[in-house]
Amino acid sequence: YWLLVPAAVAGAVLCRRRRIAIYPLVGIVGIVLLTTIATLGEARYRAAAEVPIVLLAAVALVALAGRWTGAGDRPAP
Repeated sequence: YWLLVPAAVAGAVLCRRRRIAIYPLVGIVGIVLLTTIATLGEARYRAAAEVPIVLLAAVALVALAGRWTGAGDRPAP
């Protein structure tokens, strides 16, 4: 989980730079954060935020893999 969070932040930044709407994903994470704070840190509410975190982390990892392989330099077929 703690390795995915920085990758999710990087993915959110990449999506924002590409002008992709991220408010549905960030909204879910925000609601879970507020609910967790209101219930004195119950970690079980984190399950609802795991899907957006994984999706945003995947965006960052795909971009990173594209840089390593040079796929970002070529146009799509």
